[in-house]
Amino acid sequence: MKRLTELESKILKIIWKLGSRATVNQILESWEEDKTPQYTTILKTLQIMEQKKLIDHEKNGRSYTYFPLVSKNELSINQIKNLVSIFFGNNKVAMATTLINYEKLNKEEINELKALIDKKEQELKDE
Repeated sequence: MKRLTELESKILKIIWKLGSRATVNQILESWEEDKTPQYTTILKTLQIMEQKKLIDHEKNGRSYTYFPLVSKNELSINQIKNLVSIFFGNNKVAMATTLINYEKLNKEEINELKALIDKKEQELKDE
């Protein structure tokens, strides 16, 4: 999967928020930032996203309804892999160390991370 631009990522989040289907006008109406892109900017970005096989569309009267071809989970995993590759040279421990050392994790979050690590260790033992 190709990397997403910031605009592409925002558009996908809006489409998912709207129930996984949206027109250009619905995307613009749901834009939550102060500076809303132009209609043509959103349309052109959607066309690029179609070329990247991230979304597709169907004709609905005189307009098009766009829907994602990737799930949130699939996209999240891909974006994290890109992050680890670009910023940490594929070193997952360096990424985790950065997260743990520079994010203010509360006790509950730390316990969740410990539980995940314990679960992964058990899975490795069971193999």
